[in-house]
Amino acid sequence: MSSSAGITSEPLKVIHFVSRGASVENVLRFISIAAEAQYDTGIIAVADGIQFESFPGNIRHDAWTLDELDRIVSFARLNSMNVIPEVKLLTHQEKLFQSKHPQLMHNSVTYDPRKP
Repeated sequence: MSSSAGITSEPLKVIHFVSRGASVENVLRFISIAAEAQYDTGIIAVADGIQFESFPGNIRHDAWTLDELDRIVSFARLNSMNVIPEVKLLTHQEKLFQSKHPQLMHNSVTYDPRKP
């Protein structure tokens, strides 16, 4: 396996975890199953499913605490899994910015999905 700056030429086995409505215990169970199946990377969809100290949108009532997120990430790492936060780009930012910060949705240097 060759590596440069943490990048490997080996194929990755990636699993996607969604924080919305998922209990911490279920995610830990899925991580265990994924690790047994030799998955090496987990992508965690964060968005409104995490109780961040600062968030431009509304947080879900069942959002994970930061301690719960840390527990999940630590458990994944103990199971030899890299963890990548899923961050939605401009085409999905309406959930975060549209009502409170519409000026952040589109500008002259970013792709505007409203245009053909």
